[in-house]
Amino acid sequence: MKVGILTFHRTSNFGSFFQTYALYYYLDKLGVDCYIIDYCCKEIEKREKMSIFNSHTLREMVHCFFYSRSYRRRYNSLSKQIHEKTRCSKQFNQNNIKEANKEFDCFLVGSDLVWSFEITGNDKSYYLDFATDDKLKCSYASSFGKTISENEKDAIRQYLQRFYAVSVREKQSISEINSIIQSKKVISVCDPTMLLAKEWNLIYGLHGDNNKLIHKGEKYILLYFPDISGKMIKDAYYLKDKYGYKIICINEKRPHRNIKNVSIDGPDDFLHLFQHAQIVLTGSYHGILFSIYNRIPFFYYVRSHSLRMENLSSILDIEDRRGEYIRNISNPEVIDYEKIYNNLNIMVSQSKRYLNEIAEKMLEV
Repeated sequence: MKVGILTFHRTSNFGSFFQTYALYYYLDKLGVDCYIIDYCCKEIEKREKMSIFNSHTLREMVHCFFYSRSYRRRYNSLSKQIHEKTRCSKQFNQNNIKEANKEFDCFLVGSDLVWSFEITGNDKSYYLDFATDDKLKCSYASSFGKTISENEKDAIRQYLQRFYAVSVREKQSISEINSIIQSKKVISVCDPTMLLAKEWNLIYGLHGDNNKLIHKGEKYILLYFPDISGKMIKDAYYLKDKYGYKIICINEKRPHRNIKNVSIDGPDDFLHLFQHAQIVLTGSYHGILFSIYNRIPFFYYVRSHSLRMENLSSILDIEDRRGEYIRNISNPEVIDYEKIYNNLNIMVSQSKRYLNEIAEKMLEV
């Protein structure tokens, strides 16, 4: 029995890196002989490996000219980490992905926005279209990122009815899939990083202060993925005036007054900055989660793919931590983590049951 995990691992995005590693780590602990399928999606590669030649507008060309080097540096760093901390297959692409049937007995797709045709450039490999009928096919926390269009439903029906088990990240997707395939049981599960919620800093062995990023004892507001409207920046200044904390922003492209921009490439630096922040302001799904794992007060801002943010907010009951309410709260540093963790633990338990069940099935193959 050999299991291939198909996900977004060739990336410069920290969230994609952590969800890949978490799913692999959990299955490996269950005794599953799993590998990350080193799949190159043409659309994702084009986006991650910035090139002026792939730019369509003057703005994109300017953006690429100034920032492509830092994106590639981070891409290379995270790619190196994935290959060091997991077992990866040989490299595949759309032309040779069918050869993966010779290497693997089972396929697991997820998590992340793997079922978004917009993100993948209509790449059906993430629906395991290449897998032969005799292979066990499952999904874990796969996401569409939006409401499924009528034009997409026929293709989705064709592929998902071949799956042994289907789980999605957003609850809203359950009814949509059930409207397409009534006979298929679909459940909502947590993001893979939640499976290791209390273990991240132990896994990476983070201790003490990282002096190259912050000074010992320095108190700061951490910004991650500022919103386009600029509200997060304004709210950061509001908190700075209220508490006197410094402001640090991760990998921000534009300079701002009294904000220290830090460019980081490795997951250990990412974890360290979240671990020691006083308050986090984020427009990132995983920015919310890693604030929660470190029990740091946070506020979130919806940027794109709002479905996942709304779903997470509803499940964990954190609607009051939306950025629009930041000035209505008398003490922004106070947050009810007992309530949040009660909700999180319920979802994690259900998700682990699902993974344990499909792991048992995989071990039988």
